[in-house]
Amino acid sequence: MANQLESSIHSILARAASDLAAAVRAAIAVELERAIGGAAPVARGRRARAAVGPRAAGARGKRPRSDRSYSDADIARVLDVIRDKPGLLPSQYRSEARMNERAFARLIGKLKDEGRIKVIGKARKTSYVVA
Repeated sequence: MANQLESSIHSILARAASDLAAAVRAAIAVELERAIGGAAPVARGRRARAAVGPRAAGARGKRPRSDRSYSDADIARVLDVIRDKPGLLPSQYRSEARMNERAFARLIGKLKDEGRIKVIGKARKTSYVVA
């Protein structure tokens, strides 16, 4: 009787641990997807190839991304958030505008260079104002 009870308890705990691990993995995957802006997940088991020879990075004839243009909707959304919610931190502006970190930083740089926004403060105290 004791062995059967121990075996049942062990089985229940093993199943619970497995279910808990699966739930944690799923939650982590959702948070990572949210943090990186909804990028597609990388296929499991695939390794990145080293860039060697004529197909090395930059040799494929692609244009550099520095001349990327942003849609009017992206620009309007960022300007509206800055105008409507003054005093937020850059990460909070980015979250409100629903953009990934890199795209937001590039768009802010472009708007600043064009004189459409002004930067107030430095480092962790940075905030923006529509010019």
